[in-house]
Amino acid sequence: METYFISTDGKEPRRVSSEFMEGNWTYHAYSMAHDGKANVVHRQNGIEVHRHGRSKVVLDMELPFNPRDFYWHPDSKRVAFWCIHTKKADRPGQLAGRTKAVAVMDVTRLTGTPRPGDPPPYDVIEVGRTDTTPFGLEWSPKGDAVYVIQRGLDVVNNETFSVITRVDLSDKKPRDIVRMPGAIDFFMPPVSRFERGEGPSNADYQIIYGHADGLFVVDPQGKDPQRLAQIPAMGLYNIEWNPRPNTKQVILFFRRPVRGRDGQMFVGAYLVRIDQLLRRAAQPEAAEPSGARPGIEQLYDDTDVHTLWYSPRGTYMTWATPSGVWYRRPDDPPEKTVLIQAPRPAEGAPALDVKGVTWHDNERKLAFTAGNKVFVVDLPSAEPKEVATIGLDTHTFLAEPRFVGDEIYLTAFEDARASGAVRSGLEFGYPGKPVDRSMGRDRSKAEQQPSPAPTQGGSGQRSR
Repeated sequence: METYFISTDGKEPRRVSSEFMEGNWTYHAYSMAHDGKANVVHRQNGIEVHRHGRSKVVLDMELPFNPRDFYWHPDSKRVAFWCIHTKKADRPGQLAGRTKAVAVMDVTRLTGTPRPGDPPPYDVIEVGRTDTTPFGLEWSPKGDAVYVIQRGLDVVNNETFSVITRVDLSDKKPRDIVRMPGAIDFFMPPVSRFERGEGPSNADYQIIYGHADGLFVVDPQGKDPQRLAQIPAMGLYNIEWNPRPNTKQVILFFRRPVRGRDGQMFVGAYLVRIDQLLRRAAQPEAAEPSGARPGIEQLYDDTDVHTLWYSPRGTYMTWATPSGVWYRRPDDPPEKTVLIQAPRPAEGAPALDVKGVTWHDNERKLAFTAGNKVFVVDLPSAEPKEVATIGLDTHTFLAEPRFVGDEIYLTAFEDARASGAVRSGLEFGYPGKPVDRSMGRDRSKAEQQPSPAPTQGGSGQRSR
């Protein structure tokens, strides 16, 4: 797998990193900071940390948990990830134990590759309990805490349970803010508020989570939990908040079909207007109607969504499947949904599968990858323009695109053996392909223009 910067004006792609992967030991090739100025690139035995204008730092470390995700702090300087923590015995006869913990690393303090015997370049936050296993992690929008979801077994009552734990960075003491019997399948604070480099947000927020008893919201301290709807949210795969702080709105995706108490089936992508649901929940006499549900609108009715996002300022909802990219303003009617599809490589040839999509910061263009090609769409047109091709279409596909300024950073996954690509140690590729050691342009230089109205067309869906 390799990562590249792609220019939209026809210049040659610039390779940044390359790693030979045997076995699916990571789902992603990289994790870039929100402001685009730092990047964590996966290696089989650790990571590389790239920072704009500096030499990369290679860190050999044990990362046994898949997915090997990295979670950037709203300040784009610190990054959290799962690590193995060895707890020392604190009393005679006690054995040292290895537990799953959260590591927080400040990349601005990395001055070079650590030497053998040096302490790890990160702080450890213990979140596990003796009766639970942590598996989900997110930052608070303010950057003052991390949230962790855990599942466990109550051995006294022989019942499973789930907790959402908050750990404030000020004292690093875990505190459960939600506990429910059974499984909480998904949770999400509004991290979209800082995912484009906006920095920490001090605006009020809630956390949304899905459980067998329904879809819930709770405040950051665990106060005032409220059920939005009696939808068994056990097939819930992804939730995205509208990045506008004053807009209580999410889009979510059910990968597995679930049936509500009234018999209605939920599958695919939905727009959820939280304010409408909270107003309805405040009316005790109001039963959930059969059929139409105020505050919940189905956007797409199949299970093949791989990308789900809002545009940077929340103007558009976006979802993508292998067959195309859909976008729409939340307040527009369904018939104004725009569908974008990849051109066929040749007459009669099968269409290329779409793998990922990204919005430019100005919301006037988006880019997507399909097969081994990169396409850009200038709104309000729905016509894609090919801007780059990498490798052979039979052996390479491109994914994880992201606009950084006016360039696109992405991953090329290549079957090196089948393509006959040259391999040398950890790198593979074609002879003479240069590796770019920089981190690209400053995102702040990207042009900012008002958003156009979408064109009419399509039918009704985006990746993270």
